[in-house]
Amino acid sequence: MPIAYLATVGSSEKPAFNSIKAVLQKYKPEVRRILLLCSQRDKRRGIPGTEEVGERIKAKISGLPCTSGVEVKILRVSQESIEEVYNKVKMAAEEAKRDGLELWVDITGGRKTMSSGALLAATELGLKCFYFWLYDPARNRDKELEEMQEFIDYEVVRVRA
Repeated sequence: MPIAYLATVGSSEKPAFNSIKAVLQKYKPEVRRILLLCSQRDKRRGIPGTEEVGERIKAKISGLPCTSGVEVKILRVSQESIEEVYNKVKMAAEEAKRDGLELWVDITGGRKTMSSGALLAATELGLKCFYFWLYDPARNRDKELEEMQEFIDYEVVRVRA
């Protein structure tokens, strides 16, 4: 079944981008939509959001040769609302289903509340959920996927089948 892939986005590009790229390499023909779940700026508390990071990831994804025809969208949520994240993932799953796609959720990047809400939604909705696990984060945290050795430096772990 064709895939819509939703990834939580944090303050760094590398976690979400590397996991998306790894999944694209493995499942490219099936991936039709990529959704970047970003937090909005919290003006009241002065906490920056992750929308700018999401825009940079979107540009990098769009520049990959393997993403021709793949739709890339940014979804925005409040900074600290697990409930809003849950509802956004649920809405994305419903939209994907209407469009004949299966929603997969990636909790690698993002703030803790975003990953928690996304995992909760994936679990309750029966969605596949993934995490990009670095075996040696100190050595590989700032590397692009191509700089790492596949199955030696990282693994795309299915958190929820």
